[in-house]
Amino acid sequence: MSTNSRKIRAFAAGGAVLGLGLGAVMTLAAWFDSEFAKGTFGTQNFGIEASKTSATAGFSDHATEDQALVLTADLAEAASMIPGETITIDYWIRNIDNAADSTVTFANQSATSPFQVRVLDNGAALTPGTSSFDLSGTEANHLVFEITLPADYSATDAASTDITWSFTAEATQ
Repeated sequence: MSTNSRKIRAFAAGGAVLGLGLGAVMTLAAWFDSEFAKGTFGTQNFGIEASKTSATAGFSDHATEDQALVLTADLAEAASMIPGETITIDYWIRNIDNAADSTVTFANQSATSPFQVRVLDNGAALTPGTSSFDLSGTEANHLVFEITLPADYSATDAASTDITWSFTAEATQ
């Protein structure tokens, strides 16, 4: 191989290396840009609470049967009813603060014997499992529990029955 031939090959090899090197440098000089998006997501409060005091006071949560609001604690006549007597107990139910609106269903009522029991919403009797009403904001819905010892009740021994009512709420927003 001649000296000129070796020089040409060496020059070509150097040019190739130099060409690749410049290509790499040109690739590093390219511009890049990125965009990102971010959001913070959370849940709204949800729940209902009840009061036997008024439409604006005495509200608290009674989420289980063991925590049920005792309606008769200061109602002496509830413990000594006579045949034909009816007592009524006011009850207010509302959404908790900053909660989604809800539809509340009168879910269940335990056995009531020997008493006759009605739950009234604006004078209309509610039926367990099917009757419902809407709650908006923290405006309370007023219910009335009406408990009657029938006039034909003839047992002479004292009797008592624990009656439990349950309400379930579903968010509507």
